Amino acid sequence: MSPSLARRRFATAAVSALCAGLACEVGLRIYLSRFADPERLTKYARFDDLPPEAHVYRGHPFTNYRLNEGYRSRDGKSRHDALGLRGAEALVPKPRGAYRIVCMGGSTTYCTEVREDERTYPAQLGEILRTRYGDDRVEVLNAGVGGWSSWECLIDLELRVLDLQPDLLVVYHGINDVYPRFVPPPEYRGDDTGLVRQWRPDSAWWEHSVLLRCLGVKLGFARSNTVEDLVHVSYPDLDLEACLDANPPVHFARNLESTIALAKHFHVDLMLATFACCPGHADYVSGPAYQRAIREGNDVIRMASARNGVPLLELSTAMDPDPRLWADSRHVNAEGAKVMAGLFAGFIHGAFLAPR
Repeated sequence: MSPSLARRRFATAAVSALCAGLACEVGLRIYLSRFADPERLTKYARFDDLPPEAHVYRGHPFTNYRLNEGYRSRDGKSRHDALGLRGAEALVPKPRGAYRIVCMGGSTTYCTEVREDERTYPAQLGEILRTRYGDDRVEVLNAGVGGWSSWECLIDLELRVLDLQPDLLVVYHGINDVYPRFVPPPEYRGDDTGLVRQWRPDSAWWEHSVLLRCLGVKLGFARSNTVEDLVHVSYPDLDLEACLDANPPVHFARNLESTIALAKHFHVDLMLATFACCPGHADYVSGPAYQRAIREGNDVIRMASARNGVPLLELSTAMDPDPRLWADSRHVNAEGAKVMAGLFAGFIHGAFLAPR
């Protein structure tokens, strides 16, 4: 083959590859901007390229991040209100005569795996209390934020939730207070900085190419826009059982005590619930170290309840572990949220609303 022919063939191949790459780039941009579901859009697009209404979270100086008030799902089934709560607009000041319940916790309260706002457990809780138990005064607000532990929720209680004028706080913690224990013992701190880094959804210059970013996320050398990838520090090859031995749940216990004390000081009723999960889903939470950590966390919740005279719903034993009610080992689906809401509703009606 002559040198000139080889050069022409190389040039043709290079141009063809460039055209194919450009076509993929344009196609991926169109797909992500118009057709991708919210999960894929959030995972593969650069954070700065997401439309404002597609941001589920935004940075925050004290809790690191929180829900983005402008979020609207593409299908119109989910939104955040002006106060950063999931669902329809909450009124402040509270409507006269209303009995306001605020549900606090992480993604298991937000109900990450439930697409429709009205089918989350807090929304169904309010509906059951109004229809089954006949109290039209009740309204339930969903203050859950995916990834938040008892530490962020304690800060949020002081800075935001008390301003909502709650009559009752439903505090539901569990898995997000397990993750901070799985760090090297010198990194185990009460503010969770051994696990959590600052919210910085920045990206490298080459990630301006959607094609290269998608490849990077697929191959693991670019971060997706999930909370875990944006803020969590990774520690490969940890001995999880050794971490649990060295890192007892003392910070979780202190955060619960502080939450209870703050609520009592401001004359707000409070209830706790032990954390329920579905070991039938074969993911990491089904492993022995995570199951041990959940049991230990539930014991902390029980001790806080007993020590402070706080009503406790034993959701860990009451909630049906049927995998058909669960999206994964931690999160219920919409049907599971209905069951969960019914359990909370029966408990709340008996312990709080009936005497009033």
